[in-house]
Amino acid sequence: MNQGLLHSGAGWAILRHRHNAETNAVALFAGPYAGGHSHNSTLSYLYCHAGREVISDLGYLSWWHNLREWNNSALAHNIVLIDRAPQKNSRLGIAELFAGQGEIQAMRFDAASAWPGIARRYARSLYSIPLSSKSQYLIDIFDVEGGKEHLWCFHADGATCKLPETLSFRPAAIGEFASKGAGADFLKEVSAADLPPGTHITEWHYDRELTTRVHWINRHPMTLIRAVGSGLRDQKTPDAEVPLHLQLIRAQGPSNRFVAVVECYSGTPEVLKVEPVPSPNGDLILRITTQSGEDLFQMSADGRSSALLRRERGVPILAWAEGGAAIHGVRSPAPVKTRITAVQAERREITLDWPFPEPLPDTVGQLLVVPERKDGAYLLGTARQQGKTATIGLAGQAAINLKPGDHCILHFYREKRF
Repeated sequence: MNQGLLHSGAGWAILRHRHNAETNAVALFAGPYAGGHSHNSTLSYLYCHAGREVISDLGYLSWWHNLREWNNSALAHNIVLIDRAPQKNSRLGIAELFAGQGEIQAMRFDAASAWPGIARRYARSLYSIPLSSKSQYLIDIFDVEGGKEHLWCFHADGATCKLPETLSFRPAAIGEFASKGAGADFLKEVSAADLPPGTHITEWHYDRELTTRVHWINRHPMTLIRAVGSGLRDQKTPDAEVPLHLQLIRAQGPSNRFVAVVECYSGTPEVLKVEPVPSPNGDLILRITTQSGEDLFQMSADGRSSALLRRERGVPILAWAEGGAAIHGVRSPAPVKTRITAVQAERREITLDWPFPEPLPDTVGQLLVVPERKDGAYLLGTARQQGKTATIGLAGQAAINLKPGDHCILHFYREKRF
């Protein structure tokens, strides 16, 4: 229980660091539609800090509760809406990255199937980066391609919400941004403001000590919408009035990248500044200044590879890369497409074609994905190469429904401390 967990059959992926695995975790839901018990929430996430759910999922109260439809709705979850509509029942998140064993932890899923015929890409990348106080901050990137309009929905569970004071809000109707089917009828106190390019900070305050601070980075003008809905309550007081402060960001399609850096802290924040760095090729580059040093994060323009370099007092101390990216001499292998030739279920092993001239990279802790299958993501163990085949352990997981002939993709990451 001291590292990340991937449960593709259940649709959950969890990032946890060894130093605080019992109190802090980020959990993303990537599962498919599962009938009447499903929420409109594929690629939504929740975050627990110091044993408290600070970025919340409203959960389930009961079938008869008057807010059941709100709790199930798209606007009640931290996702992106396309063309003001909720996700379709065809939704399924396909894993592209899961790194749950190192100092830097990360995951990425694409659920373009949530908008069939509209979305070409609908991918969320989440990174959990340790801080000196044994806490961490998150980098949250949502890439959307397809549709005419995108609405990024975000809420934390704070009692109050402080928005940028430089913005000028005007009254608005939520119907301008989302449909009734997405949960619009349950929101009130709606207003909107023009959001210029730059970095903007919003804070959710829980009490005198605990705060969630979000640095929003947008590279072109967008619209910021604030609204109030019904928030997290417990079974003992299911009818209590609990406000939920939402921040929504609307952008014109067809392509957008929504970027946020999130920190939960008590007292003073450790993330001091988040600055986008110009890039000639469209890559996202962030310089994140903390109390102990500086993190330089970069993601490719297509959102399929990324890297991070940590410096303290100007000296590199940690490098991490995935998806074929490289930084400060640390290079990750690019994803590899191949085919399963045999499944040894009782030994929890699979055999793959390996017709490539390069030797098989180290597979421990890496990711194997059979696309379009809800239970198709597996973490790998040790491997042995035998000519043009490779036999790999499944890191303690059973080979559920894997079959010879299945086409699969291997995704890699690498990490090095200097």
